[in-house]
Amino acid sequence: MNQAADNETQGGRLAGLDRAMNEGPWLVRLAPLLLWVACMFIVGLTRDWDPRTLPYLYGLQCVLTVGMLWRYRGLLPEMTLWFHWSVIPSAVFLTAAWVLLGWWIGDDSFADRWAWLMAGVPADDPINSTGELHYFVEMREPHPGTYTVGIGLRLIGMAMIVPFVEEIFNRSLCLRAMHSMKKTGVAVLQVVHDLPGIGEWLMDKPAVKAAAQQEPMFTKQFNETPLGAVSVFGVAASTLIFMLNHIPRDYVGCIVCGVLWCLMVKLTNHEGRKRKLGLGPVIWSHGLTNAMLWGYSVYSGDWQFL
Repeated sequence: MNQAADNETQGGRLAGLDRAMNEGPWLVRLAPLLLWVACMFIVGLTRDWDPRTLPYLYGLQCVLTVGMLWRYRGLLPEMTLWFHWSVIPSAVFLTAAWVLLGWWIGDDSFADRWAWLMAGVPADDPINSTGELHYFVEMREPHPGTYTVGIGLRLIGMAMIVPFVEEIFNRSLCLRAMHSMKKTGVAVLQVVHDLPGIGEWLMDKPAVKAAAQQEPMFTKQFNETPLGAVSVFGVAASTLIFMLNHIPRDYVGCIVCGVLWCLMVKLTNHEGRKRKLGLGPVIWSHGLTNAMLWGYSVYSGDWQFL
């Protein structure tokens, strides 16, 4: 009886989650990213406590996120694996841009790093993006097995999972739900209206009151904007959100990546195209870019990009 009750409770929870995912375009495209970020926070805490936990918990993070994407794949028709010729040149360009811009923004050693690169000399820089010794460097000698498994799982996460969760959120949800600057302004006022305290204070303002009487504008824009219909404001807004999910050193690189991937969405899904490719090309480009960043970091010892 207890086992049956547990199964019924679990089924009820999953059914409730399924209903929530089906209610609109937002949760199903945001939840995988939130899950990934929450797990990453937990993995970071436990890794600092005992680095040997990294392979187990990071592996669980990958399994949970992939499981969510797989379960709700039917609600994500844009999540494809179509390839396009632009994937390889875009990934090569973005990898180089990310590293070179990171050097330029991050510290005062651009000239030295460029000289090392031209000479084919490894950077051999064990410092991470926060100025501390990178945790992979710390665990490499005392825990070689943990290092090997952990660095391999990191490649899987960077190249095969992160591109899905970030592209579904940024280049599908945000790019389409913020297509019009005017309608996005209305949507922001609707969000403000619903905020505790602030909403009550502003609810009598004419603009806020008028916005509250309209249908949810973020959802309306998403539903009315097909993948491939790209606007200047949508590119700017989605790229800004993408940028804010990264550290300041990578902001300029994020702008370059965000704009280029938005243009790839338009190129591979525009109205006149016979076969629309969905997010497949940008997922491939994102994944290949991350894989090359992983390879560069591990080979050169420039650990700040991992």
